Amino acid sequence: MKEVRGGRRLGPGDLGDANCESYLTSGDPVIAMMAAQILSLRALSLGTGLSGVTAEHAARALTAGHALHLERAPAWSR
Repeated sequence: MKEVRGGRRLGPGDLGDANCESYLTSGDPVIAMMAAQILSLRALSLGTGLSGVTAEHAARALTAGHALHLERAPAWSR
């Protein structure tokens, strides 16, 4: 997760054990959103889904990240 924060792109091998559930509740909405995206991609690659507390935290992180993007998008498009 630290390397992804630094700008490294994900590769297929990164989804084997994402180990980023703790980042969902990090308090940083951008980091939480990135963790939720990685967990979602991992679940899709395994042909499964997220469930329970992890799914709830991921949904909150994605919702907060989306709202943050909408708030900041006008500044990015200038």
